[in-house]
Amino acid sequence: MAKTEPTRTCCIEGCISTSPRIVRAMCPMHYQRFLKDGTAGEASARIIPALIQDGMKLCRGCGQRKPLDLFRRQAANRTGASHYCKSCGSQRSREARESDPLFAERRRAYRSANADKLRDAARNRYRADPLRAKVSTWRNQGIEMTAEQYRAMHADQQGACAICRKTEAQNGKALAVDHDHETGRVRGLLCDQCNIALGRFQDSPENLRRALDYLGA
Repeated sequence: MAKTEPTRTCCIEGCISTSPRIVRAMCPMHYQRFLKDGTAGEASARIIPALIQDGMKLCRGCGQRKPLDLFRRQAANRTGASHYCKSCGSQRSREARESDPLFAERRRAYRSANADKLRDAARNRYRADPLRAKVSTWRNQGIEMTAEQYRAMHADQQGACAICRKTEAQNGKALAVDHDHETGRVRGLLCDQCNIALGRFQDSPENLRRALDYLGA
């Protein structure tokens, strides 16, 4: 059964064209004008505000407007974010890998040939914004949290551990993200000692209550 492409609406103000053949959020007519005019034409001058409105960006994949933090940063893009939301981008990458049996082999070869370049790029990303560099690590641990959400939670806790109130200066490093390992729900930011302690108690309220009874005996 043939895959049905979703119908999308052209993002250029005043255009009511709807088509599954939407390119860069534009109908075929406006896209051709965009290519012809370059960056100085009327269509291209209106494309950025049409793509991003009130902190929401139009995803080229699903055709939905979503918050900017649901898009990966992409400096080469004029909007500063990927054309596809993280969900659609991951799906596209997965489909590309599955359709190309040599994908993994070529990726290993590229990484081997460009090891120094990739290492320097990773270091620069970390220096520019350490939190954003940690997002992929959190994701691999099953933690769905953005750098903006971390900063908001950090501000709510006044930069201190949610349990012992130890500051980052006292902890010697940034506060760790504590989450429920079964549901993935983020509970708060903890210092290393409190975070490790909860893990040693297997996140069990019963074990913690028994420990309190033991200390009070």
